[in-house]
Amino acid sequence: MAATIRNGDRANTANSNKSLIALPNDITSNLESISFEALFKDTSIDKIQAFRSRCHLLHVSVCVYAVYFASILNKTKQLLSSETSFLKIPISSKKEEKPCLRVGIIGCGKMGHQIAKSLLSIGGLTSRNLLISTRRPELLKELINEGVTCIKDNTATCEFAEVLMLCVSPTQLPQLAKEIKRFIRPECIIYSIVAGMPISRLSFFLDTTNIVAPNLSWNEEMDGSSCWNYGENISAVLKKKSIDKILPQENSDNVIQIDGRFPETMIYAILNLCRTLSTMPLHDSMNLAQQIIFGEDVEDTLTDKDVFSKLEDKSPIDLCKKNHQESPLMKKLKSSEELRNGFEKKFKEICLKFQNQEEIKQWDWICEKLKSK
Repeated sequence: MAATIRNGDRANTANSNKSLIALPNDITSNLESISFEALFKDTSIDKIQAFRSRCHLLHVSVCVYAVYFASILNKTKQLLSSETSFLKIPISSKKEEKPCLRVGIIGCGKMGHQIAKSLLSIGGLTSRNLLISTRRPELLKELINEGVTCIKDNTATCEFAEVLMLCVSPTQLPQLAKEIKRFIRPECIIYSIVAGMPISRLSFFLDTTNIVAPNLSWNEEMDGSSCWNYGENISAVLKKKSIDKILPQENSDNVIQIDGRFPETMIYAILNLCRTLSTMPLHDSMNLAQQIIFGEDVEDTLTDKDVFSKLEDKSPIDLCKKNHQESPLMKKLKSSEELRNGFEKKFKEICLKFQNQEEIKQWDWICEKLKSK
């Protein structure tokens, strides 16, 4: 079994041979009993490769959705900055600078590292507005060289972030939650990619309801793994016409499926950010969300009643509660094909930004690691 790639070795993997060589100090390199293939003794090679392809596409999808989320909220903050009469505090002290969403990432392993890279290259964030907390910050030389502050301080990252991305394993979450929950500001939006952790459980651990946790899954009825070569890099995957198979649409042909509430959740997240940064009335915030999420050319518009029957402008939106309710907004989105198509179109614009980006080469190590196991 080829050795697991360590953070310090990642910068060299893009130029390395396609088949990785076991490290000299890897005492497990010749132990077939604990190799990746040993888990599937009675499984054909084709099925193993299909499994790897599934893992790879899920990695791609998680990164794309995370970047979409941050990009949308970053755009929201930038548009709010032009509405100076509603701002609670100055968003940017320097007039010549575009305001930028403050994003904190806790956990910078395989997923956290690639989300951070893509937020800088695709998501419109600056290195000054990204703070990463990890157990071994000294290994993130590539990000540090780009100006990103990498520390070993989870609480400071919480205090910094307007959006906090949790990129840790499920086993790490309970202890992490004990450490940080007192430092999570009420207005901070938590974006979780903690695998297999339902939003209700996240809310219990973190003691907040301002949580977004997209539920991505493989469509078991589709045998589409063969078209997703785990040896390809992210840019190659996203140039395929089959990229449509991971878009947030209600389609039984999708290879990757996401909870149908995702568009609704995005609107609520924008409204919460508007309340945090401004005193903008609900109606104006709704118009802003409509423009960002669905585009300006969509004629079917949302109204205040489509979102809430009763809500004071200053009331925070309980994202966890909304995740379990059949809301007026959900009914509106289900009934409006124009709104669904508009959402898909705007989402696809984010995917297209991944193409022809030199920075995407840094993602190759994901494929190499999956292929080497």
